[in-house]
Amino acid sequence: MAAIVLTAVLAAGCRDHECARYSMPENKIQPLFSPDSSLVLTVPQVEDSLGHLFWRITIADTTGAVVYVDTESEFVGNLNVYWKWDPDGRVWLYNSDDGIIHFYSDEPGRWQHAVYGPVGNPLEQGLPEPPDGLLPGYIHETGQ
Repeated sequence: MAAIVLTAVLAAGCRDHECARYSMPENKIQPLFSPDSSLVLTVPQVEDSLGHLFWRITIADTTGAVVYVDTESEFVGNLNVYWKWDPDGRVWLYNSDDGIIHFYSDEPGRWQHAVYGPVGNPLEQGLPEPPDGLLPGYIHETGQ
């Protein structure tokens, strides 16, 4: 019975605090609702024509209509990525392959992908800060 309930909760999506009790890392939850619950983030692995796997940032509205897919980035599927929404509705992704943080923001009706840079070392001044809990446990906030 507990397995049926867990499957139903995960299939419907859940908030960070709801999934934590099932020991799912907060930076790997999917589907993951935006802070205002208007959007849903998934990060599926997709296969190209040569059989290579890649992680794809995919954002949909609550009806399931896809509003954005990052088809340009090549986050290698046999390595790990970690993701999280920030309170301002940006999606953040940490790529374990190269240690680079990326973020996605909705700029007047169009999603934009930006590279933040390595942990603790943004490429530009004035960039928003990644949300707490984005990085995997083996990475320290200072990049060490």
